[in-house]
Amino acid sequence: MANKNKPSDPTGKPGDGWQFHPSEFAQSIAFNLRLAQSASFSEFRRITEENGLKPGDYAVLRMIEENPGITPSQISSANGRDKSTLTPHLGNLERQGLISREKSSKDRRVQHLYLTPAGQEKVVILARHARSHDANLDTLMTAAEKRKLLDLLVRITRWQPAA
Repeated sequence: MANKNKPSDPTGKPGDGWQFHPSEFAQSIAFNLRLAQSASFSEFRRITEENGLKPGDYAVLRMIEENPGITPSQISSANGRDKSTLTPHLGNLERQGLISREKSSKDRRVQHLYLTPAGQEKVVILARHARSHDANLDTLMTAAEKRKLLDLLVRITRWQPAA
């Protein structure tokens, strides 16, 4: 019978004697971005879920707060999500009474989004947690390193791979 505590056993779990053996994969930008995103979001995810939301819902609420009357298409363009994935989020936020939709007077197919008073209260609560979360992340680097990291992340976000 195999010993699950042997470091070479791929079925072992961290903490059970199993160790990750880095390879060139560990030098992958994409892999490390995913790990960093996961580590960064774990606490914020907990806070948003305690408030009945997901981290992506908070981003949508902030976009609506900062741009009253924004349309779903504009949100999709701004956050890089397909409108079909945004629609369920908007439905959930509306059912919770956090946003309202108004049809455009110029084009009845277009809906403008607004925060309700309950949505405004929720954004205030979550924004406080987001600022605290960002302040915690700021302790990991100098101000110059933060500016450089943000610059690199924006560059990656705007990157258009060759076809």
